[in-house]
Amino acid sequence: LAIPVHLIVERIGHDGSKPILDGVFTNHEFLGYGFNHYSKRIIRVRLEAGRYRARIEALENIRELTGVPVRLWIGIPGNEK
Repeated sequence: LAIPVHLIVERIGHDGSKPILDGVFTNHEFLGYGFNHYSKRIIRVRLEAGRYRARIEALENIRELTGVPVRLWIGIPGNEK
Protein backbone atom coordinates (compact mmCIF):
# COMPACT_ATOMS: atom_id res chain seq x y z
CA LEU A 1 0.00 0.00 0.00
CA ALA A 2 1.58 3.28 -1.12
CA ILE A 3 1.27 6.03 1.49
CA PRO A 4 2.46 9.35 0.05
CA VAL A 5 3.89 11.70 2.67
CA HIS A 6 5.73 15.01 2.61
CA LEU A 7 8.64 15.03 5.06
CA ILE A 8 10.63 18.10 6.07
CA VAL A 9 13.61 17.96 8.44
CA GLU A 10 15.21 21.22 9.56
CA ARG A 11 18.38 21.79 11.54
CA ILE A 12 17.85 24.42 14.24
CA GLY A 13 20.83 26.69 14.84
CA HIS A 14 21.66 30.01 16.46
CA ASP A 15 20.62 31.84 13.28
CA GLY A 16 17.28 30.07 12.83
CA SER A 17 16.39 26.86 11.03
CA LYS A 18 17.68 25.44 7.75
CA PRO A 19 15.94 22.65 5.81
CA ILE A 20 18.19 19.65 5.21
CA LEU A 21 15.49 17.37 3.80
CA ASP A 22 12.30 18.33 1.98
CA GLY A 23 10.73 15.63 -0.12
CA VAL A 24 7.73 13.52 -1.02
CA PHE A 25 8.05 9.81 -0.29
CA THR A 26 5.60 7.17 -1.50
CA ASN A 27 7.08 3.67 -1.69
CA HIS A 28 8.49 2.98 1.76
CA GLU A 29 10.80 0.10 2.69
CA PHE A 30 9.04 -2.80 4.44
CA LEU A 31 10.55 -3.45 7.88
CA GLY A 32 8.30 -6.07 9.42
CA TYR A 33 5.08 -6.80 11.19
CA GLY A 34 3.78 -8.25 14.43
CA PHE A 35 0.56 -9.19 16.16
CA ASN A 36 -0.73 -5.60 16.19
CA HIS A 37 1.56 -3.59 13.91
CA TYR A 38 3.06 -3.27 10.44
CA SER A 39 6.26 -1.23 9.93
CA LYS A 40 7.75 0.63 6.99
CA ARG A 41 10.76 2.95 6.78
CA ILE A 42 10.20 6.26 5.02
CA ILE A 43 13.88 7.17 4.69
CA ARG A 44 17.18 6.80 6.51
CA VAL A 45 19.19 10.00 7.01
CA ARG A 46 22.50 10.48 8.81
CA LEU A 47 22.42 13.67 10.89
CA GLU A 48 25.21 15.54 12.61
CA ALA A 49 24.83 16.21 16.33
CA GLY A 50 22.46 19.09 16.93
CA ARG A 51 18.82 20.13 17.25
CA TYR A 52 16.30 19.25 14.57
CA ARG A 53 12.62 19.68 13.80
CA ALA A 54 10.68 17.18 11.67
CA ARG A 55 7.27 17.65 10.06
CA ILE A 56 5.37 14.95 8.21
CA GLU A 57 2.13 15.38 6.30
CA ALA A 58 -0.05 12.72 4.68
CA LEU A 59 -0.77 13.77 1.10
CA GLU A 60 -3.80 11.57 0.50
CA ASN A 61 -6.66 10.07 2.46
CA ILE A 62 -6.02 6.33 2.29
CA ARG A 63 -9.35 4.54 2.58
CA GLU A 64 -7.67 1.30 3.74
CA LEU A 65 -6.24 3.13 6.79
CA THR A 66 -9.56 4.52 8.01
CA GLY A 67 -9.79 3.75 11.73
CA VAL A 68 -6.22 2.37 11.88
CA PRO A 69 -3.85 4.13 14.29
CA VAL A 70 -0.77 5.41 12.47
CA ARG A 71 2.41 6.28 14.35
CA LEU A 72 5.70 7.92 13.40
CA TRP A 73 8.88 6.78 15.12
CA ILE A 74 12.21 8.57 14.77
CA GLY A 75 15.09 6.30 15.69
CA ILE A 76 18.45 7.48 16.95
CA PRO A 77 21.02 4.65 16.86
CA GLY A 78 22.66 4.13 20.22
CA ASN A 79 19.80 5.82 22.11
CA GLU A 80 17.37 2.88 22.12
CA LYS A 81 16.40 1.75 25.61
